[in-house]
Amino acid sequence: ATMPVNRDTPRPATKRYRFPSLSRWRLKVSMAKSMNLQTWLLLGMAREARDGQRESDRMRELLVMLLCLSGGVSVTAAYKALPRRQSTTEGAIHDVDFYDNMTFYEQFRFEKPQFWQVLSAMQWLRADGAPRVRAIGKEKHRMWVRTDHIFMVFLRRLSYPARWNNLKKILGGSRASLSQIYNWALCYIYSVFCPLVEDIHIWKHRFPMFARRLSDMGAAFDNLIAFFDGHFDPTARPSGDGAIHPTLKDYQTYSFLHSAHGFMYQAAILPNGMSLCWGPYLGKDHDAKTYLWTDILTDLMNIAEELNRVFSLFADSAYPRSRFMQVILKANPGGQLSRAERRYNVLMQRFRIVIENLFSEVTTYWHTLQLATNKKIGKQDIARMFPCCVWLHNVRTIFAGNQTSAYFGHDLIAQESLEQYLSYAFS
Repeated sequence: ATMPVNRDTPRPATKRYRFPSLSRWRLKVSMAKSMNLQTWLLLGMAREARDGQRESDRMRELLVMLLCLSGGVSVTAAYKALPRRQSTTEGAIHDVDFYDNMTFYEQFRFEKPQFWQVLSAMQWLRADGAPRVRAIGKEKHRMWVRTDHIFMVFLRRLSYPARWNNLKKILGGSRASLSQIYNWALCYIYSVFCPLVEDIHIWKHRFPMFARRLSDMGAAFDNLIAFFDGHFDPTARPSGDGAIHPTLKDYQTYSFLHSAHGFMYQAAILPNGMSLCWGPYLGKDHDAKTYLWTDILTDLMNIAEELNRVFSLFADSAYPRSRFMQVILKANPGGQLSRAERRYNVLMQRFRIVIENLFSEVTTYWHTLQLATNKKIGKQDIARMFPCCVWLHNVRTIFAGNQTSAYFGHDLIAQESLEQYLSYAFS
């Protein structure tokens, strides 16, 4: 008697290595043996030219067919004998002149003269004004890419959320090369230029001017220099779909206040429109907790000793009040604020709104930050995106200003220079 076969039991998986498109090669070899070789090649080249296949792929196909039909070599051996395809982006990514002025500004958030000025300040141009060339990737898959192409890929990726297949039609190049270029640019800009958005000492020589401008506009204090608040950057669930190597637990990134997963950042904005940013921190942490981790209190103490004057920040009621931090007043449980305290809150809310405008502008101009479903922890370098966008926002502010500089006066930002601002990264 034969034993019944359990159809529900899955068959053991067998690991079998197959070369890419190996069945397609075998099919073409069998077709070529049944017809004249010259006729098959003419039909194949016509079909591939119609489909827009690359010239290198047609040459590889021709070599495989010649090896198989002339010497009786198997398809597997012929495929192994071919050299690996070299990755390159030279001539693949579109140049700046490929776009008109309006399209370039819409796609990359900078005008063409501003784009070249930023590259020059970043020291990504040679002495003759030509773009430098950077080596990207490991030795086995190394690419040599021009710096203007790198910056264009970086800007376009952050400006609008899109898949790499869609960006190929706009930028040119291949999907793998665009992804590799973007990741290299994100790591480089974060390590070289993003320390500028954490260093408040850059602006300490302008603190007296900032405090005087705020006092003249009716602020309740004569030593305010900036407005401080926390920002929650939403991401996908760490252990959800698409998380290849989750490095965090769900509870570590989940914020009950925002009912979402993400990272916390602390930010400050100066009256001239320039921004500061600290982070990332876990999404579960409170603003008052992450505020102490920024070490901004230590920096303000050192500046007070150096300038012999105490300067303070202004934030909402979630932060602890001190001589370096003034906050919105909050009534005790069961009590209520007095009339003078309510008038004080109304007065200072008119100034504190500029920090909310900062978050709105950053997430509007760099719209990829809003697409939380595509920001997968462990699959992408999510933590570096928001500081890089704040740095780009500062660069745009030097050129055209923003809502904060318009509110407190454009003359404050007109005194700043892009070359001087970016030079602190190399000093």
